[in-house]
Amino acid sequence: MIKIKRLGHLLLRVSNLPASLAFYCDLLGFELVEQGDEQHRRTAFLSLGEDGHNVDLVEVAPSALAHASQSSLHHFALQVQSFEDLRDAYFHLIDRNVEVIRATDHVSQKSIFTRDPDGNIVEIYYELPQALSIFRAGRADTDTPLVFER
Repeated sequence: MIKIKRLGHLLLRVSNLPASLAFYCDLLGFELVEQGDEQHRRTAFLSLGEDGHNVDLVEVAPSALAHASQSSLHHFALQVQSFEDLRDAYFHLIDRNVEVIRATDHVSQKSIFTRDPDGNIVEIYYELPQALSIFRAGRADTDTPLVFER
């Protein structure tokens, strides 16, 4: 069994990033800890001040959100306690023939992505203890592939 520590963060697809930033930051009190560059499209990472990020926003075309069959939730993330727990989770999935979509080093965290039986994307990740300061300093995340060894 995978040892989940807690629900980590949500990634929401939004149609207007500035409006969403005003809502989440100005109205709800989130801190904008990183805003994406061209490589990462129009993205923003928001924190409540204790973790690297709690809500991630990515701007998409309004038409992508217009269909009732499309959810604005891109994925949800589950945090594990340690890198060893992440490695164990990776092999737990592989050994049970569950597809790992990708494994990525995000600088402030290490992540694996899979899908649940309904196709929802689930991220399982380990967040470095200094993740919040890494976000605030600008991660320069290049989505480097993460390789696990037994």
